Amino acid sequence: MTCIEIIITIVSILLSGLFSWIASWEYYKKTNRNNALSHVVTQVFTLTVAGSPSKKYSDEFRSVIMQHDLKYLKDDERKLVECLFFKYLEVSAYSEDELFALALTDKVYQVIEKKNIDT
Repeated sequence: MTCIEIIITIVSILLSGLFSWIASWEYYKKTNRNNALSHVVTQVFTLTVAGSPSKKYSDEFRSVIMQHDLKYLKDDERKLVECLFFKYLEVSAYSEDELFALALTDKVYQVIEKKNIDT
């Protein structure tokens, strides 16, 4: 073997290793992101649909927010989950009857505004 053949062999081995490392890193990143999406979104969905907003569910929601998986989401997705969490905290401060009263009041004001009723 000549010196040039040895250099070509070493360079090809190093490039092969580099490409392999890049492919593994991309696969690892994509897998973690998909796992985070399925895990976080599933938990958030079940908590928000599970029942009336309560302190218990808001504590569980907080534990989802504090999980390690959340770091694999994109910044805008993470901000949306956090925004949903803060809105959920606001809603969970009310009782179920208060929530129904607020929703009914909003609906009445929408009808009044839509029909241009002078109050």
